[in-house]
Amino acid sequence: MTMGEVRRVFVGEMSDYYHPGPAREICSLCERLSRVGFRVPDDVWHSVMGDSIDIICLACFTRLADNAFVAWDKDIVFYPVSKVAHRRITQDG
Repeated sequence: MTMGEVRRVFVGEMSDYYHPGPAREICSLCERLSRVGFRVPDDVWHSVMGDSIDIICLACFTRLADNAFVAWDKDIVFYPVSKVAHRRITQDG
């Protein structure tokens, strides 16, 4: 699934699963919106995800990292992904 695709899993006005218009990143594991983006060093990502380039949310990534006993908290960078900012980026860019 590409970031430009829209997945409609559950239709609900306030749902985490309904995405009208340009879609924000959706976790490939739990299928929820990723409202807080993050970056980790490549070695941390590969220790947890291997060569996968799937989009996953912070909650799923930290669960997988903890289960694999990988220290994910050093050098992690967070960035918010509000609906307003996402629309501005996708409409301008």
